[in-house]
Amino acid sequence: RTCVLYDYGTLGPWEPLVNKFGDFEAIKNPSKRAARIGLLLSTATKCLELDEKDIDNIKDIERNDFTFTDGCGFISVACARKIMEKKDISARYQHQDPPVPSVIQFRMKGCKGV
Repeated sequence: RTCVLYDYGTLGPWEPLVNKFGDFEAIKNPSKRAARIGLLLSTATKCLELDEKDIDNIKDIERNDFTFTDGCGFISVACARKIMEKKDISARYQHQDPPVPSVIQFRMKGCKGV
């Protein structure tokens, strides 16, 4: 386990620092906001870097105060191939059409999703 301490007196408010990584103020549920910010402090292996212009935001499907698509998205076959090559896992998917993983878990800007 890791405990992160922040020196407010030296570094100032933590919110501007954290908000450089995503729009956490838009998350109204405190536990969900804390979980998303916590992802910034967890480890992950960088696999692929995307330009901001290559990322599209899609709206969630929400009904009766429930979000059904939180953390769900789409990935191009070309992007999936880049990840597959970087991770050297191409042989696992030769039987599929297209021969790429059907699900990829990712982290980006303090978010985690598939």
